[in-house]
Amino acid sequence: MRDLSLVMALSKAARVDRMNDDEFQQLIRTRRDEPAVPLHFAPCVDRLLDGDLCESVTRITRKHGVFWERYLAHDSLDSQLPAERGVYMFVWRPRISFSFSATQQQTLPWILYVGKAGTKEGVADTLPARYKSYRRYIGRSPSCLWDRTPPRTREERLSRYLTLRPLEYWFATVADIEEISRLEKHLIKLFRPPINDQYARCLRPGLSKPAF
Repeated sequence: MRDLSLVMALSKAARVDRMNDDEFQQLIRTRRDEPAVPLHFAPCVDRLLDGDLCESVTRITRKHGVFWERYLAHDSLDSQLPAERGVYMFVWRPRISFSFSATQQQTLPWILYVGKAGTKEGVADTLPARYKSYRRYIGRSPSCLWDRTPPRTREERLSRYLTLRPLEYWFATVADIEEISRLEKHLIKLFRPPINDQYARCLRPGLSKPAF
């Protein structure tokens, strides 16, 4: 009974911390003159310049006849996702847009995190199951973005940066487990997303070094 009470208390606390869009914008307005801690993106230039490599990454999903899909990330999105395996990304797409014509506008996506759903042992390791593990971070207050203490763990990075809005969830379903791992590995190496553990060293504080 005590365990059930604890679960209910934690669930209530999570709901209290969640913000609707109006509350979110109000907080951003109050912080407008306080610069948030920068989020550094450092894509791998040499790999992205390699046309053959980029094309091979594209072919992994194309040869399976699937396309990437994207949704606005929200608390109950897992119920809309296919119960299949694949690769997914959390993508931040700020509302600033660039007009190229009266009907064509383009926004800039920033890849925050790349992950996979599908392991050899994980029979129930599907896209919805993985998404559920991130729900507690999405929709929460972004006040942590002004925290000057650098996030040191994956949990801390997820907790901080999945509060960004508008936040999208991109995914591609892939049945072949080896292809899933290959695609995830390539995407992480190409974009080096700031939340991924493989890129964590770039977010950790250290002694400054001279440029020359």
